[in-house]
Amino acid sequence: MSENEQLKTELSLFKSQVNPHFLFNTLNNLYGLIIQNQNTEASEITLKLSDLMRYMLKSSKEVHVSLRDEIKFIEDYLAIEKIRLANNVQIKFEFSGLEKDSLIAPLLFIPLVENIFKHGMQNIAEENFAHLFLSKQGNEVFFEVHNSIGRSINKQIISGTGLINLRKRLQLIYPHKHQLEINKTETHFKAILYVQL
Repeated sequence: MSENEQLKTELSLFKSQVNPHFLFNTLNNLYGLIIQNQNTEASEITLKLSDLMRYMLKSSKEVHVSLRDEIKFIEDYLAIEKIRLANNVQIKFEFSGLEKDSLIAPLLFIPLVENIFKHGMQNIAEENFAHLFLSKQGNEVFFEVHNSIGRSINKQIISGTGLINLRKRLQLIYPHKHQLEINKTETHFKAILYVQL
């Protein structure tokens, strides 16, 4: 196997390991909404989930995708989580500098987004927040997530499979052109990803 083929194989493996955690939660919540006859919410989740799965299948075959498409994917993902968590979380997603679209590796930001809900929103009785910001300046992209952490969260928040795979993908796709900083306290998690396109 050539070095190029090995690189493609590794990247495909990492892309295929995008955490399905949200899918299980979403399907469980969808079932709950259906048996409670909350058909409007159930149909909304079904459509958003369909869009997410379609995008994941399509983008997994691509080397690069539109940055705007990645943002739409994150927005759809967050919309599902907002429905799922109802009023127990404040979610904000802002972005700037997208006057001109750019190409970026697919599903690069989603591990950080999933991390918010896998590790930071476990206790729905607590006040939770998640703030996301994406900025493009020239050929540089900055993505920041800042969220609350539930009291019961363990140390896997920094060493989970999603973040390990993200670091490996960044090293393979953007060697010497990226930086990922992660800071965690007992109550907050913050990650800043920088990528030079």
